[in-house]
Amino acid sequence: MSVGNALGRLFHGTLTDRFGFLTVLAVSSFFCSVFTFTISLTHVSEYWFAAWCCLIAFLYGGNFSLYPSGVVQLWGKKYFPTTYAFLFTGFGTGAIIIGFINKSLTDSIGFAGMTIILGSINILGTLNTLYIRSLTSAPYIRIPAEDTDDGTTQSGY
Repeated sequence: MSVGNALGRLFHGTLTDRFGFLTVLAVSSFFCSVFTFTISLTHVSEYWFAAWCCLIAFLYGGNFSLYPSGVVQLWGKKYFPTTYAFLFTGFGTGAIIIGFINKSLTDSIGFAGMTIILGSINILGTLNTLYIRSLTSAPYIRIPAEDTDDGTTQSGY
Protein backbone atom coordinates (compact mmCIF):
# COMPACT_ATOMS: atom_id res chain seq x y z
CA MET A 1 0.00 0.00 0.00
CA SER A 2 2.88 2.35 0.70
CA VAL A 3 4.15 1.87 -2.85
CA GLY A 4 0.69 2.71 -4.20
CA ASN A 5 0.57 5.80 -1.97
CA ALA A 6 3.99 7.00 -3.16
CA LEU A 7 3.27 6.31 -6.83
CA GLY A 8 -0.07 8.07 -6.49
CA ARG A 9 1.68 11.23 -5.32
CA LEU A 10 4.01 11.23 -8.31
CA PHE A 11 1.30 10.36 -10.82
CA HIS A 12 -1.23 12.90 -9.55
CA GLY A 13 1.41 15.62 -9.31
CA THR A 14 2.33 15.09 -12.96
CA LEU A 15 -1.32 15.16 -14.04
CA THR A 16 -1.98 18.28 -11.97
CA ASP A 17 0.78 20.15 -13.80
CA ARG A 18 -0.87 19.27 -17.10
CA PHE A 19 -4.62 19.45 -16.38
CA GLY A 20 -5.00 21.48 -13.17
CA PHE A 21 -5.80 20.23 -9.72
CA LEU A 22 -9.60 20.47 -9.88
CA THR A 23 -9.87 18.20 -12.92
CA VAL A 24 -7.48 15.64 -11.45
CA LEU A 25 -9.17 15.82 -8.04
CA ALA A 26 -12.62 15.23 -9.56
CA VAL A 27 -11.46 12.21 -11.57
CA SER A 28 -9.45 10.81 -8.66
CA SER A 29 -12.35 11.24 -6.23
CA PHE A 30 -14.73 9.56 -8.65
CA PHE A 31 -12.47 6.53 -9.10
CA CYS A 32 -11.88 6.34 -5.36
CA SER A 33 -15.65 6.12 -4.87
CA VAL A 34 -15.87 3.35 -7.49
CA PHE A 35 -13.13 1.34 -5.78
CA THR A 36 -14.65 1.97 -2.35
CA PHE A 37 -18.13 0.88 -3.46
CA THR A 38 -16.75 -2.29 -5.07
CA ILE A 39 -14.19 -3.39 -2.48
CA SER A 40 -16.71 -5.72 -0.86
CA LEU A 41 -16.82 -7.66 -4.15
CA THR A 42 -13.16 -8.61 -3.69
CA HIS A 43 -13.95 -11.22 -1.04
CA VAL A 44 -13.20 -13.96 -3.57
CA SER A 45 -9.46 -13.55 -3.11
CA GLU A 46 -7.08 -11.82 -0.74
CA TYR A 47 -5.05 -10.79 -3.80
CA TRP A 48 -7.99 -8.88 -5.27
CA PHE A 49 -8.60 -7.26 -1.89
CA ALA A 50 -4.92 -6.25 -1.63
CA ALA A 51 -4.98 -4.88 -5.19
CA TRP A 52 -8.11 -2.81 -4.41
CA CYS A 53 -6.50 -1.47 -1.22
CA CYS A 54 -3.38 -0.49 -3.19
CA LEU A 55 -5.52 1.30 -5.80
CA ILE A 56 -7.35 3.21 -3.07
CA ALA A 57 -3.99 4.07 -1.45
CA PHE A 58 -2.76 5.23 -4.88
CA LEU A 59 -5.72 7.61 -5.15
CA TYR A 60 -5.47 8.70 -1.51
CA GLY A 61 -1.76 9.44 -1.84
CA GLY A 62 -2.51 11.62 -4.83
CA ASN A 63 -4.39 14.02 -2.55
CA PHE A 64 -1.13 14.98 -0.89
CA SER A 65 0.23 16.24 -4.18
CA LEU A 66 -3.05 17.90 -5.23
CA TYR A 67 -3.88 19.92 -2.14
CA PRO A 68 -0.79 22.16 -1.86
CA SER A 69 -1.17 23.49 -5.41
CA GLY A 70 -4.93 23.68 -4.95
CA VAL A 71 -4.62 25.79 -1.81
CA VAL A 72 -2.26 28.18 -3.59
CA GLN A 73 -4.52 28.41 -6.62
CA LEU A 74 -7.70 29.00 -4.62
CA TRP A 75 -6.41 31.25 -1.84
CA GLY A 76 -3.02 32.50 -3.06
CA LYS A 77 0.56 32.18 -1.88
CA LYS A 78 0.04 34.73 0.88
CA TYR A 79 -2.49 32.54 2.69
CA PHE A 80 -0.91 29.17 1.85
CA PRO A 81 0.82 28.48 5.20
CA THR A 82 -2.25 29.13 7.33
CA THR A 83 -4.81 27.59 5.00
CA TYR A 84 -2.78 24.45 4.30
CA ALA A 85 -2.10 24.03 8.01
CA PHE A 86 -5.85 23.97 8.67
CA LEU A 87 -6.40 21.55 5.78
CA PHE A 88 -3.65 19.21 6.94
CA THR A 89 -4.91 19.40 10.54
CA GLY A 90 -8.27 18.26 9.17
CA PHE A 91 -6.63 15.07 7.88
CA GLY A 92 -5.26 14.28 11.34
CA THR A 93 -8.43 15.21 13.15
CA GLY A 94 -10.54 13.17 10.75
CA ALA A 95 -8.29 10.13 11.23
CA ILE A 96 -8.65 10.33 15.01
CA ILE A 97 -12.43 10.79 14.87
CA ILE A 98 -12.99 8.00 12.35
CA GLY A 99 -10.86 5.71 14.51
CA PHE A 100 -13.38 6.06 17.32
CA ILE A 101 -16.45 5.88 15.09
CA ASN A 102 -15.30 3.08 12.78
CA LYS A 103 -15.53 0.21 15.26
CA SER A 104 -19.06 0.95 16.43
CA LEU A 105 -20.34 1.71 12.93
CA THR A 106 -18.82 -1.43 11.44
CA ASP A 107 -20.34 -3.52 14.23
CA SER A 108 -23.80 -2.06 13.58
CA ILE A 109 -23.93 -1.81 9.75
CA GLY A 110 -21.17 -4.19 8.66
CA PHE A 111 -18.32 -3.87 6.19
CA ALA A 112 -20.62 -3.48 3.17
CA GLY A 113 -22.52 -0.69 4.92
CA MET A 114 -19.28 1.14 5.66
CA THR A 115 -18.24 0.92 2.00
CA ILE A 116 -21.57 2.44 0.98
CA ILE A 117 -21.13 5.33 3.44
CA LEU A 118 -17.51 5.98 2.46
CA GLY A 119 -18.23 5.67 -1.27
CA SER A 120 -21.10 8.13 -0.87
CA ILE A 121 -18.80 10.59 0.89
CA ASN A 122 -16.39 10.26 -2.05
CA ILE A 123 -19.24 10.99 -4.48
CA LEU A 124 -20.06 14.13 -2.46
CA GLY A 125 -16.40 15.11 -2.74
CA THR A 126 -16.54 14.62 -6.50
CA LEU A 127 -19.68 16.75 -6.78
CA ASN A 128 -18.14 19.43 -4.57
CA THR A 129 -15.03 19.50 -6.76
CA LEU A 130 -17.13 19.82 -9.90
CA TYR A 131 -19.10 22.64 -8.28
CA ILE A 132 -15.93 24.53 -7.35
CA ARG A 133 -14.62 23.96 -10.88
CA SER A 134 -17.84 25.41 -12.32
CA LEU A 135 -17.26 28.61 -10.35
CA THR A 136 -13.96 29.27 -12.12
CA SER A 137 -13.97 31.17 -15.40
CA ALA A 138 -11.27 29.01 -16.99
CA PRO A 139 -11.29 25.25 -17.57
CA TYR A 140 -8.71 25.08 -14.82
CA ILE A 141 -6.96 27.59 -12.64
CA ARG A 142 -3.37 28.26 -13.56
CA ILE A 143 -0.87 30.41 -11.68
CA PRO A 144 1.47 32.13 -14.14
CA ALA A 145 5.17 31.45 -13.87
CA GLU A 146 7.32 34.10 -12.22
CA ASP A 147 10.72 35.35 -13.34
CA THR A 148 13.40 35.07 -10.69
CA ASP A 149 16.33 37.38 -10.04
CA ASP A 150 18.77 35.10 -11.85
CA GLY A 151 16.74 35.16 -15.09
CA THR A 152 15.22 31.70 -14.76
CA THR A 153 11.50 31.03 -14.62
CA GLN A 154 9.90 29.44 -11.56
CA SER A 155 6.53 27.70 -11.62
CA GLY A 156 3.68 29.52 -9.95
CA TYR A 157 2.86 26.44 -7.91
